[in-house]
Amino acid sequence: MGDATIDKTTRAWIRAACTRTPSDERLHPREVLRAFTEVRRQTAQDRVTGAPATTTLRAVRVVVRGVTFWSPLTWLVTPDDDALRCLALCALGVRHAGLSRNRGRGHVRTLLNGDEDLTKRLAREAVR
Repeated sequence: MGDATIDKTTRAWIRAACTRTPSDERLHPREVLRAFTEVRRQTAQDRVTGAPATTTLRAVRVVVRGVTFWSPLTWLVTPDDDALRCLALCALGVRHAGLSRNRGRGHVRTLLNGDEDLTKRLAREAVR
């Protein structure tokens, strides 16, 4: 599985906006970062007092809701039906992603070829 990126059209638009001339019309990389991410802050809670524990404030950069990533999948050999079923079940089983201890911070939807019907059909065939 390759690196996940945003779609080619959006990447091309960003690349063009970042290289515009004159330079005062260029999109700065910080603006791109702010457009696709936000910073969330949290702190641990003191178990005795219930107040924020000292020196526990943390900041995490997260992707904003609604951003779609695409990732290439390369097979060493042509996948058989069982391999595709397994992949579909794994894709549908992924619901949470991120750095949180147990279940992740974000909700994700993983599809094969961006096709929800195909992914569900392949997964259903696995239980027959």
